[in-house]
Amino acid sequence: MLTYFLAPVGVSCFTEQDSPVFSIAISGMRIYGLGFLFSGISIFAAVRMMAYGKGYCSGLITFLRSFALLLLFLALLPMKFGLTGVWLAVPAAELLTLPAAVCFLRPVRK
Repeated sequence: MLTYFLAPVGVSCFTEQDSPVFSIAISGMRIYGLGFLFSGISIFAAVRMMAYGKGYCSGLITFLRSFALLLLFLALLPMKFGLTGVWLAVPAAELLTLPAAVCFLRPVRK
């Protein structure tokens, strides 16, 4: 939520407001910030699996969110959405990692 509202402040640290990069960076930062809504659960699940000695599950969650799905979406989404697709890759990877993370957490709770 803060990423959405504070994007202009953050971007202004790196470029001037009249620069064409400014508007591109603000929209990108707002899209990228959506990934934070889902990443917390995936990170929590990975850390919890590691604490329980289930390194395979932890590694799989981390691999999905930071490599496999991210590369897949970086290859596919820009073809359909252009530059916006690049920014959407991280939130999409985080969102699709979420079901796997929840599935790994479920048996631990019992």
